[in-house]
Amino acid sequence: MKISDSIIEGIGRRDEKAYAGLFDVCYASLHELAYTYVLDYTAADDIVQEVLISLFERTDVRNISNLSSYLRTSVRNRSLNFLRDLSLEFENRELYVKEFCQREELDEDEMASICNMLKNEVENLPKSCREICRLRFYDGMKIREIARQLNLSEGTVKTQLHRALQSIKGAMKEDGGARLSLTKCIIFLIFFHIL
Repeated sequence: MKISDSIIEGIGRRDEKAYAGLFDVCYASLHELAYTYVLDYTAADDIVQEVLISLFERTDVRNISNLSSYLRTSVRNRSLNFLRDLSLEFENRELYVKEFCQREELDEDEMASICNMLKNEVENLPKSCREICRLRFYDGMKIREIARQLNLSEGTVKTQLHRALQSIKGAMKEDGGARLSLTKCIIFLIFFHIL
């Protein structure tokens, strides 16, 4: 990634065209770097944008001796922070599930059984519903991103998600009493990252 002197000088003057030029020159390389850490295109995109916005907001840009190294280091650090935060989020969710199971006196076999049932219900959905559910709940994509990727309207994606969730909830209600249904609903929310 070679940043021209004119771009560096423009950034020192806080010239917006220079920042646009920097984006054009650096984005692909920085995105690739972020992706090697986070393995998620959307997260990598967010990380690169955050780094470039942060650079734009800095008042002491002229004090950066090697802009290319600075950007690469910033992307690496933000990527590592993202992974740390993601790890904490999953650890917290796992702790919450364990605490919930202890309170409800569920053992690991019951929990695994309910999670397997949820996975099976997702697999039994119609193909388009199943694909949308996987993108939304397993890959964490936003509705707009799913619509763009599958060439659907956002309304169609929302409708398919609603139908899928209703189908899964219905299947869960058929199996078990009131206490188990409440338990399954809580696990359902945790499983699909809604809580």
